[in-house]
Amino acid sequence: MTQQTISKTVKETAQVAKEDLSEIAGKAGSVLRSEAEARAETGKEMVSDQGLRLAESLRAAPGADDLQSRVQNVVASSVADLSEELRQTDLSTLLVGTERFARRHPGAFVAGAAIAGFALARFLRASGEQADEAPLALTHEGTYP
Repeated sequence: MTQQTISKTVKETAQVAKEDLSEIAGKAGSVLRSEAEARAETGKEMVSDQGLRLAESLRAAPGADDLQSRVQNVVASSVADLSEELRQTDLSTLLVGTERFARRHPGAFVAGAAIAGFALARFLRASGEQADEAPLALTHEGTYP
């Protein structure tokens, strides 16, 4: 083999290796993208379900007076509508819309995220306290479960 033949063989081998690596990287990226989209979709469904549960809790909560009861119903309806819209919206559309809003109104976006975080934490804490305060029921044999 001559120096020129060896050089040509090395270049061809390097090109084949580069193409193979590019193909493998493309497949890996596709798999990772699919997994990320599936997880994001699952998260979207979970948030939507939590919103629907929150709406039901608001509807079921007794209002101190007629005005409070009406406000709770309006908020519950809004939360339920938002949850259903979230469930039906494509993830990419949701991300683009969120990004646009954040760029146009950064202060409102940060404030909304903070309020949503506080509301979610309060809701989860209240849900946990209710579960902890559930009375123990006697079984039909007269013993505690």
